[in-house]
Amino acid sequence: MSDELQSTEYNEMLQIIAGKPPKKGQAPTANAYDAWAKRLKAAFDKVYGFLLGTDADAIIAVFNEIPTQTAFIQTAVSYKNYTEQIC
Repeated sequence: MSDELQSTEYNEMLQIIAGKPPKKGQAPTANAYDAWAKRLKAAFDKVYGFLLGTDADAIIAVFNEIPTQTAFIQTAVSYKNYTEQIC
């Protein structure tokens, strides 16, 4: 699949898989928080040619996957940690 997709699309697909709990109804893990954070960062930093933009559909998709307010807060902590690491 990596040959058929752009690197950003392939990485997003890997993050989607990493963000899924092992069993349906199971609480999110630290991997899920990190995956959601990385997907949000990628959506906020979308580039269209030479123009900077935001992928609103991807942001909405991530927000719809986050099951609780506690998970949302944990995702925010992971997002902050992730952005500090790459900057």
